[in-house]
Amino acid sequence: MEQSVAIRRFTDVSPWDADLVPTLAVHLLGPVDVRFSDVTITLDRPLERALVARLSLARGVAVSDERLARDLWGDVDLARPRERLRVLASRLRANLGEASSALSRTGAGYVLDAEPSDVVAAEQALSDGSREAVASALALWRGDSLADLRAVPFGFAEGERLDALRVDLRVALLAGSQEAGAGIELRAELEELVSEHPLHERLSCMLALASRRHCPVPTRPSPSPNASVTPSAPPTWA
Repeated sequence: MEQSVAIRRFTDVSPWDADLVPTLAVHLLGPVDVRFSDVTITLDRPLERALVARLSLARGVAVSDERLARDLWGDVDLARPRERLRVLASRLRANLGEASSALSRTGAGYVLDAEPSDVVAAEQALSDGSREAVASALALWRGDSLADLRAVPFGFAEGERLDALRVDLRVALLAGSQEAGAGIELRAELEELVSEHPLHERLSCMLALASRRHCPVPTRPSPSPNASVTPSAPPTWA
């Protein structure tokens, strides 16, 4: 069972110096990228990257051994999952170096003092809704989300969820352009998105609107003032 716990910082500092404290940064909108003080931490083992990704997605909530084991190894019958997690966590701490204290264990499970900062920024941009924020958020993707963890049990579903966020941001950006009067220039991108996501109702509606703007309703030509008008024959009733 997951329980909320307080996120622990690396050192005790005053609030005035909080921005100066080095923090662990985790990026998931692409292959997993981990940095400390803006220096990349190389994690060669996929399971170490998976542990960082999974715990960062919990955002300060302790994840139980049972849940972690299921997310990392699936529903297979693991022998001594707690011991396997302990070994994995020990290896991860060693590779985190100066940031090793970011990973801790509580009575409720493992906790990582880090958030997926690019995911948080993308979610905030979608909530904000401004064109500038949405465009900046879309630039955060470096390929498919969790691209290097799709073979890990939780990685595929979570990667698809994060990529759906990317689609929502693209839709928001296109919708803003459409509301401003854009039409035919959006059609190609909308057709591509609809082909990739045929069940996305809003995309289908936006494509229909763009198509209507591209094809104006024909108007009946006005008769020439010199044209003779032939009266129609009266109806014949049986």
